[in-house]
Order: sequence, then C-alpha cells, then structure tokens
Amino acid sequence: MRTLINILLVLLLAVMVENCFGKNNLNTEIEVSYLSRYIWRGQEGTDDPVIQPSLTTTYENLKLNIWGNIDTTGTNNNEGDFSELDYTVEYWDKFPGINRINYSLGMIYYDFPCTNFEDTTELFWGIDIDIPLKPFIRIYHDLDEVKGGIYKSIGLGHSINNIFKIGRETRAGIQQNYWSADLNLNASLGWGNKTYNRSYWEVKKQGLNDFVFSIALPIENRGITLIPNITFINLIDSKIRNTRNGNDFTVFGITICKKF
Repeated sequence: MRTLINILLVLLLAVMVENCFGKNNLNTEIEVSYLSRYIWRGQEGTDDPVIQPSLTTTYENLKLNIWGNIDTTGTNNNEGDFSELDYTVEYWDKFPGINRINYSLGMIYYDFPCTNFEDTTELFWGIDIDIPLKPFIRIYHDLDEVKGGIYKSIGLGHSINNIFKIGRETRAGIQQNYWSADLNLNASLGWGNKTYNRSYWEVKKQGLNDFVFSIALPIENRGITLIPNITFINLIDSKIRNTRNGNDFTVFGITICKKF
C-alpha cells in the first residue's frame, strides 16, 4: 500500500507542475520501472526486485528530475519505502557553431531516507556527439560524503527504429492504431579515481570499475511506451571483483513511460 501511495504522490506532483507552467512551456515525462534488482555503478544496492518511479520536466534547455528507488521486500527493512531519492538539475545546449556536439552541466543530490547512508551531492558535466554510435562522456565530482571522488562514464549507443509495427489500417492504407517498436543498444565503461574507489570499494587505487551493456525494446502506442529491457554488468578490476566475490550481474526490467 505504501508503495502505491508513493507512486501516486509522484504522479500528483507531475500534474501540479504541468498546471503551473502550462503545456506550451514545458514537457513532462513520467516513468515507472520494475527491475529484478538495483545496481548502481557496479554496486549492488538491492538484490531483490525494486520499483523505480521517475518524473522529468524540461523547460527549454533546463531539465529537472526526481528519481526514486522503492524496495519491494523486507530484505533491507525498507519494504514499500523509498530507500533512495535523487534530485537532478541539468542544463544542456549545443557548442556554438558545432551542431553535432552537445554539452551538459548539472548537479545531483542523493537522499537516502530509511537507511543509514549519508546524503551527498555530485556536480557533473558531459559531452554527446551526434554521429553514428552516439559517443558520450560524463564526469561526476562528489562534493560531500566522498569529497574529491571522481567517477567517469564513457559510452556508445545505437538505435534501430521501427523494427516492427503491428496495427490496423484504414481503407486508404493509413495506420490509425498500431504498436511500433525500436531497438536500443548501449554500452559504457566506468572509471573511478583513488578517492572514489577507496570510499565505495575499499580499493586504494584508481582504475576501470564496471562495464555495462543494455538492450531495450521501446514499444509505443497512443503516447504510452512500454520498454522491456535487460542489462549486463561486469566488474573489471580484479581487486574490485574480489570485494564482491567476483560477482557480475544481470538485471531484467520493464518500464512504462508517458509523455505530456
């Protein structure tokens, strides 16, 4: 019951934001994901199923996001409660005179209600290049709990649009009601400096931490998108692997998304 109440509160906030700014001024997106476990930068937050609601509002080049993780079991004594809430503000734009290169700047505040973890804040910046495979880099700087900690993520992405369509057609041959599906592939490498790895992994050196490969199949109909997905996480550094008994992870999930 508490899980349902928490999700409804997020949905109510989305409606309030929409009414304040008006539909012509900003876009709102609501997502709710159900995942087999919660993994963050190669670290296992919860090894049981979780629900992760997300609310994103975009006004011109400014993006605001509230994201949460809800445990569905009593493994961490947080069943039905938010074990994490992340608040993100991000500004993005194109480099002047370079249409294919985008930059972004932002801040994330990590809140851990109902846990013993300390809250912390990260500043981040990144670059995306609008060419085949969509290369990107994101660099995160911790300001509080792991002051001086730096985590870098470098990756690629590729999408195949309209791999199939299923629907009805009118006599004029125009489809009125159909499901269309894309295929999204993404891969990234994560690197931590000495301060970051010492805090999160108890490893006193810098180096590559994790490799992530994900497959998603967004299926859209009438403005609602259903996204089955699977993610593979590999711990690269041998000392980091030893801290987790050599575990790699596979995460299965499904996300429902609605844009306004």
